[in-house]
Amino acid sequence: MQEFVTSKKRRDGELDRLEFQIDGQPYAALRPKDWHLLELAVVNATDAPEADKAAALRTFVATVFEEPGASMLLRRLRDPADDLDVADVGPIIEWLIGQWSGRPSMSASV
Repeated sequence: MQEFVTSKKRRDGELDRLEFQIDGQPYAALRPKDWHLLELAVVNATDAPEADKAAALRTFVATVFEEPGASMLLRRLRDPADDLDVADVGPIIEWLIGQWSGRPSMSASV
């Protein structure tokens, strides 16, 4: 019988957890598995329905953002009176992925 063995993943310790601020509020995110990054990239690179893109964003935030940040960010995105919107979250996710991949992009303050 063919056996497959999961390879050990290299972790960079401090880079696994990133701290940043959004509108003066502290947040922290933990490096996700590559699966979550791939899922987000595929959905956003296609003509997927907006509902699928929103679901991928919710899953990504819930997976990588530590609490209470994940809940706070999702609550802000749903609040019609809050100026934070998807266009504001895109650069944050790009920054996080850049940090985790070793290709830093921009400042994390929004």
